[in-house]
Amino acid sequence: MTFRGCMTFLVLNCFICRVSMEDKKHPDNPQFCSDLKWGPECEKPCKINNKCGIKEYCMRADGSCAGGCVAGYEGPFCDKECKPRRWGPSCLNNCSENNCYNECHKVDGRCIAGCKAGFKPPHCKEVIQCPIQTWGTVVCENECSDGCVGGCNIYNGECNYGCHARKWGAYCNLTCSPNCRSGDCDKDNGTCVNGCLSGFQGYNCQECAPRKWGDKCEKSCSPHCLNSHCNNETGECIYGCNEGYKPPFCEEDPQCPITMWGAEDCKKNCSADCILGCNVYDGTCNHGCLEGKWGAYCNLTCSPNCRQGDCHKDNGTCVSGCFQGFQGYKCQECVPSKWGVRCHRTCSSYCKKTDCDSGTGACIHGCMDGYVPPRCYKECRRNTWGANCKTKCSANCVKKKCKHTNGECTHGCVPGYEAPLCTKECSQGTYGKKCSMECSVNCKQRNKCHHVTGVCTGGCLPGLWPPLCDLPCGKKTWGQNCDFKCSDHCLYQEGCYGREGACVGGCGPGYRRIKCTKVCRPKTWGYDCENQCSPKCINKEKCNAINGTCVGGCTAGFRPPDCVEVCRKGTWGVNCNNVCDQHCPKGICDRISGACIQGADIKKELLDMMMTVMLLEQL
Repeated sequence: MTFRGCMTFLVLNCFICRVSMEDKKHPDNPQFCSDLKWGPECEKPCKINNKCGIKEYCMRADGSCAGGCVAGYEGPFCDKECKPRRWGPSCLNNCSENNCYNECHKVDGRCIAGCKAGFKPPHCKEVIQCPIQTWGTVVCENECSDGCVGGCNIYNGECNYGCHARKWGAYCNLTCSPNCRSGDCDKDNGTCVNGCLSGFQGYNCQECAPRKWGDKCEKSCSPHCLNSHCNNETGECIYGCNEGYKPPFCEEDPQCPITMWGAEDCKKNCSADCILGCNVYDGTCNHGCLEGKWGAYCNLTCSPNCRQGDCHKDNGTCVSGCFQGFQGYKCQECVPSKWGVRCHRTCSSYCKKTDCDSGTGACIHGCMDGYVPPRCYKECRRNTWGANCKTKCSANCVKKKCKHTNGECTHGCVPGYEAPLCTKECSQGTYGKKCSMECSVNCKQRNKCHHVTGVCTGGCLPGLWPPLCDLPCGKKTWGQNCDFKCSDHCLYQEGCYGREGACVGGCGPGYRRIKCTKVCRPKTWGYDCENQCSPKCINKEKCNAINGTCVGGCTAGFRPPDCVEVCRKGTWGVNCNNVCDQHCPKGICDRISGACIQGADIKKELLDMMMTVMLLEQL
């Protein structure tokens, strides 16, 4: 047989796959590549592993193992264990299907769970041949029973050819009853085949015949036993004695005085509560008990809770019923909802299901909410409520008091908490007593304030005083929480508007914008910076923002401080600092150059001065 270019040989019932010697000598055989390669051009590395039968090279066609797999593995690449009931190299062998219990070892084929009866381990192929008096599934390790005739079954040890005398059973290990007539019995079930010896009965003669007892059934039962039957071991009469005879062996009845008993000497006293004496053998009262007593010896007292004080003589049941408050067949139990020695006390109406212990009064199912266990008569003590009074009243209850049943605060809640339990803070937007007050609409975080005080959580909207944000900022402050001061440059110190800080009457001289925090721009001055600096300022870009005074003085011909007015008569030059020459007519000279002015020029000079003043005033 060939397998992937190999030759296979049958060795010890196993298939072993090998590459022929011719292939090994010629690694350039078309089926193989050298240097552990495969593929059309021998360009790919082999995928062989230590489970491959040959590890030097692989099949050229697909890189699979050449020479099959080592024992216990199969598949082109020898990467799979043998399937169930397969074993050996490349898993070519079957487990012995007839003789193995379940599986066999995947490598060497030995039966893992042992062999079936009669086959020899480890491969369970060979039939076991045992000596005549031995048996066993492994190595005839067991001896046949001594009772077997001619050996036994080598698989299970059962006697093949019957038993020796007085033996029976599958293994002939059981002995026939000694009470069998002739001593022999059936080999399958032990039945005495020739019947029983005198005094015995039953299929294996192990029982005494009727009216017989003793080790050898040689004794007779008393003729005074009821039904003539007695115990076959002790001789005691099973169903009692005929009248006038003493149990257990039904001997003659002794004659005792009516109030005495005792089978031997009549020296024992009957109970004083027996009516007309007692049984001479055991002292039981034959004719009942006096009133108020019960039991076989009339030594038990009827329950004091029986109506009329009497009860049944056999079991103590109160025949006329129970006194009020009691129940039960002996009237020893309280009726539902009653407890106490006399069952005269009533269970608390606050017991769950109204049941309580008849002895202690403790509520069996616990108390209703608001009552103190175990009897549940009392309300929860101060500051507690609910199931078993385990819950404390809220610390936010006024006076720390609450209803014992539901925990509702008796006097309401302290400010900041919601009724009735006072465990929750006021809902958003409310605060104070009974949560009846609304947070200010002026809170910065709308409708959010402290649940007790009403203080706005995130402060106030601009222009309002904290903490409640219900008053406007003072005259001199503005902004959120009134944290900012109004400008000192507001007109007449009238203050500013609280929301945005705008000066109420506008700005004082020299400042601008609504908050009056910026000085006038260049070339402007005065209230709200409405005036223009004089064009006659030496520094035309700059004059005093408050009063318009030219910072660098006046150009020639104009006098300080604001350089609006021309030089007075008789002065000229920058800031009018120069005086006209004394020789000028009427002391008048050009206000700019200081040159003396003649006649008409004087009139013209005066007129120009007047016009200049008028123009500057218009500016």
